[in-house]
Amino acid sequence: MALLKKDLTPIILKDEDVNSIVNIFKALADETRVRIISLLTERDSICVSDVAKELDMTITSVSHQLSKLKDLGFVSKEKSGKNAYYHLDDDCIRSILRRAEEHVSGK
Repeated sequence: MALLKKDLTPIILKDEDVNSIVNIFKALADETRVRIISLLTERDSICVSDVAKELDMTITSVSHQLSKLKDLGFVSKEKSGKNAYYHLDDDCIRSILRRAEEHVSGK
């Protein structure tokens, strides 16, 4: 089944676009990353230690996952003293998460 534009014409995806889309879904296939993104949709920014506390994880584990999200362009980081604060840097990812939540809740 082909993807369709709003006018019902097929969308033919380029190989590099398919690969980029697959990478987005791979990133979102990780429970921890989805939880982190969910936290970031609720707050303007959050420091690594607060994410670790909220998710009951080590700071090292959270930092690793945030680094992956940063590499994908989903989040950005600002340093303030000894702390690193992250915020969601991609409204598309916020939208994908909201749509997925609507889908699972039956809205």
